[in-house]
Amino acid sequence: MSVLPGHTLITWLDADQNTMSVPADAGARAIEFYAAGITRQPSKYPHRKHYEGRYWCAATGKHVWHESMAEYYSLMWLDHQRDLKVIGAQPMHIIFEDGTAHYPDFFALLADGSRVMYDVRPLARITEEVAATFAKTEKLCARIGWDYEVLTGLATVQRHNLEVISGSRHPRYRPNAEIAERFLEFLAEPRSLIDTTRRLDLRGPAAHIHTLYNLMWQRRILFDTTIPLSNTTTLWSN
Repeated sequence: MSVLPGHTLITWLDADQNTMSVPADAGARAIEFYAAGITRQPSKYPHRKHYEGRYWCAATGKHVWHESMAEYYSLMWLDHQRDLKVIGAQPMHIIFEDGTAHYPDFFALLADGSRVMYDVRPLARITEEVAATFAKTEKLCARIGWDYEVLTGLATVQRHNLEVISGSRHPRYRPNAEIAERFLEFLAEPRSLIDTTRRLDLRGPAAHIHTLYNLMWQRRILFDTTIPLSNTTTLWSN
């Protein structure tokens, strides 16, 4: 399918790696782009500054490809902050009506049924040209019926806090119902992190730190992510 004048085209790879195309209109809304193949692989060359890899997403139980640390931390933040059901990387190639093109970074299906397209770009790297591309992408998403968000990065302290609790995001650290309830009841009023762990084991509070972090990762227990995580961090139940 070629691009018609005045129209925008979306191409993607299906499960069999066949190239598919569809006009960027309401008809594209039902297509499961979050399950599409990766449409663009970055060039490989010596001394690259970008670090590609795969992030294990606790919400979906699957790995998600990323091509930079900015994308890695964005995936971590989405895994923690959004109720993801499915998320895919580099899910499509958009050819706009003016002939310019764009590869969005991620496309997700959320638990409430929302479909969201994400782009990742640090604020310092959003040029006028990039901003114009993002603006066209946002209009396209609104026309189709998707949400759209540009992720510009986390503050250093937020990134550090996420890294700490993300180590306990795996289901193996999920507390049983009894322990979870004891934590949540205790935190009906704000308490410090160290007092919360002592609630379960006065002599060895560190024994339960991973289960506590798991509840924090699930956002069943909340804390101020803009303040460095420590024993004095204030926690409260959601």
